[in-house]
Amino acid sequence: MASTAPAELAVRALHLGTFAHLQHFRTPSYAAHKALEALYEALPDLVDTYVEQYQGANGLIKTYPTWSPVMRPIEGMAKDLVSWIDENRDDLTDGDISLDNAIADIRSALLQAMYRLNELS
Repeated sequence: MASTAPAELAVRALHLGTFAHLQHFRTPSYAAHKALEALYEALPDLVDTYVEQYQGANGLIKTYPTWSPVMRPIEGMAKDLVSWIDENRDDLTDGDISLDNAIADIRSALLQAMYRLNELS
């Protein structure tokens, strides 16, 4: 049976991107505004790259989980997603270096946003 982790990653990351966009609208900090903008602009393309590469190697992802996350500060959501990626990395990549690189790019965007939001805002 195929792992559900790739579909879950797509849903988690795209939700986080949407929440980053919403927080971008209401932050009074210009630094946070730009950090959130960079994150919500990057995540859809990074997720798209990962999912397309995954499907190229493994076939279509036919179902995606229904998930209703609660919006909270993006720094915490990003930290939780990085931890989730680390815990599920084997299921997300199945040893494929291309998938590992795509996951690393998503993880990098999250870590960069965490730095910018925690240290520069």
